[in-house]
Amino acid sequence: MMGPMGLVRGWGSFSLLVLVLCACAHTAPSVHLQVAPKSGSAAPVVIDATTVVADSPEDTLAREVSAIRGLPLLHGLHVLRLAQGEFLMRTHGGPADEATTATYVAFGFMHHDPNAPAPVLRHAAYLGVFDFATHELLIRNDLTETITRGALVHEIGHALQDQTFGMPRHAEGDDAALAIKSLYEGDATLTRDLYAANSIEQRAEDRVSDAIMIVRTNTRESVAKALGVPDDATREPRFGETISTYLDGMVFVASLWQKGGFDLVNSAYTRVPVSTEQILHPDKYLANELPIVVAAPNTPAGTTKLAEGTLGELRTRLLLARCSKTPAVGGWGWGGDRFVVGLGTEGRLALTWSTVWDTEGDATRFESALRWVSARCWSSERRDGWWIGQRTTITRRGVRVEYTRS
Repeated sequence: MMGPMGLVRGWGSFSLLVLVLCACAHTAPSVHLQVAPKSGSAAPVVIDATTVVADSPEDTLAREVSAIRGLPLLHGLHVLRLAQGEFLMRTHGGPADEATTATYVAFGFMHHDPNAPAPVLRHAAYLGVFDFATHELLIRNDLTETITRGALVHEIGHALQDQTFGMPRHAEGDDAALAIKSLYEGDATLTRDLYAANSIEQRAEDRVSDAIMIVRTNTRESVAKALGVPDDATREPRFGETISTYLDGMVFVASLWQKGGFDLVNSAYTRVPVSTEQILHPDKYLANELPIVVAAPNTPAGTTKLAEGTLGELRTRLLLARCSKTPAVGGWGWGGDRFVVGLGTEGRLALTWSTVWDTEGDATRFESALRWVSARCWSSERRDGWWIGQRTTITRRGVRVEYTRS
């Protein structure tokens, strides 16, 4: 997943986050990698571009993680230990595409500091990365042994995913892509937690139950603070969706594990979750409850279509959560949505957003919350030459709620 400071600039190959629960990070590029299991003999591990024997500590650790996760280590790891400066240079993502940035301006996700320059990946808390494109595991060389091990275990989890499942092709930035990232991050996070439980001889079932309880009974900000995530990271515009890929992703994978072990988790790579609704409600994934297909609304008058997509349940929750008194959308029966961002003259943006809810009562509650938040929390936004005003309309017809902003 994109890390909090990499979200604006990092829609390229890399995605970084100070990993809550594990303190590491990885990259999930939107390229199609090998999906069928790979075969081949074990290759030597590479440290600082120097070949070492195959029974290095990293290789030994990888075999331990492989046994806990139940995925085969089909070949050795390609591990690079890098100084902090080189690590940040190697993992610094490219700029966001225009449609992505414009979408987040239009929805007001940039509201923290709209006049600030786009952030860059320079925080010392970024520790490790697995690159699905190059199959390299990058780790900083200035970490303590304990932190290094925790980061390596999480990234080895991604390496095992890569060797068995690869990374499916998906469009960056859409709700389905966020769901896939949640599966991959959640699995690696659970693997790290099971490794920790094994290290202290704690029952895996107890560890998983405790982890689920912590995530479900605490705010994302409080969990992040308790685990040492820097304040500047939690203030980044898209911190909420990023941390969700780890925390809600872990709960999703853990729920599958509780019902059917890693056999059921592995099946999720064959039938990947298609929405954050399925991630947030694992039973809906198991029941194969799919999002309602919503037709794209009309492009706002006087503009040219710049972006179109699905916001999804998670980001709809985050929009409403910007006002602390606004209730969450979790129990409201999100059904589906589609938005269009139009570009007018002099960088003026306009937004049309169509949502569908499971019941008319759900739609009524959402309409009420949307009016409250829109009137109090969605100020005009400016970023990278784009701007959007506060003129809004909200209409409801049965289970459908339409929103426009310009």
